[in-house]
Amino acid sequence: MSIMMVFEFEGFPSVEKLLSVLESLGAYVKIEDPGFVGSFSESNAFFVYSKNSSLEEIATDQENPLGWEVGARLVVHCPIGALAESAKELDDFMDALVSAVDTRFLLSFQYESIYAVRDRDLLVYKKIIE
Repeated sequence: MSIMMVFEFEGFPSVEKLLSVLESLGAYVKIEDPGFVGSFSESNAFFVYSKNSSLEEIATDQENPLGWEVGARLVVHCPIGALAESAKELDDFMDALVSAVDTRFLLSFQYESIYAVRDRDLLVYKKIIE
């Protein structure tokens, strides 16, 4: 069993920069056209990156739209038995991502609850593990 955490990225972020961030964190990554798959080293949380063929509305349920469109998603499947490790790796990924790219993004739990939004700064609304 796992939970799904979803990153939705504004526009079309640099795949090279995303790969660089993941690899700097020790994640395993395999390129699969047109995206990539991989896993984080501590939690074994599995992720799949996909690029949309065109821009789409944000899929996460929300009352107030953020005013930008999504060009790519990174879906992370976090094992229930390693949620603490997954949460740490996702936090580390977001910290490194904010330093590496200017792209806005949001992180949601299964497209339902928003956990973090990166606009100009990273604003964390909730902790994955309290």
